[in-house]
Amino acid sequence: MAISFDLWFGTIKVEVINRELHIRSGHLGITRSRVIAASAIQDFVLKSNLQQGDHIWYDLQLKLISGRPVTVGSGLDKQEAEWFRAELKKDLGWRA
Repeated sequence: MAISFDLWFGTIKVEVINRELHIRSGHLGITRSRVIAASAIQDFVLKSNLQQGDHIWYDLQLKLISGRPVTVGSGLDKQEAEWFRAELKKDLGWRA
């Protein structure tokens, strides 16, 4: 039920401004904002989140240098998640 609630009512807005990732997430009007510098990102990870038959939806998570994960995209097809990851890396000028 929590997953359904998150998929239906959850939002995530991601912007790259001056080599910083600005993330605003929310549920039904309650929002949380976060700014993460490109230098604080250790890796971009695709995690399978939900499966129905042969179809799998993925989350795109950042693994920060501190070890904490931060979700920047949820409920994405694999191709869409890979594209989003590549665009974020390019916009942040990120190299591992």
